[in-house]
Amino acid sequence: MMILFVGSNLYLSRINSQQLEATMYMNQYRLGSKTLTAAVQPYAVTGDKTYYNNMKELHEDKNCDIA
Repeated sequence: MMILFVGSNLYLSRINSQQLEATMYMNQYRLGSKTLTAAVQPYAVTGDKTYYNNMKELHEDKNCDIA
């Protein structure tokens, strides 16, 4: 009975860890997507290359790609 208890605790701990990791990646993707959308809007409206060159998420952070 003790072995079953310890085994199930280890299994549930691993599942919780995987869920936490997935949640962190989803949050990173969401924030990157939100940042990229906010950065793209001025460029899409004006067509000014200055806005395109200033898109930090696209050129430096790449949170969406990493997630």
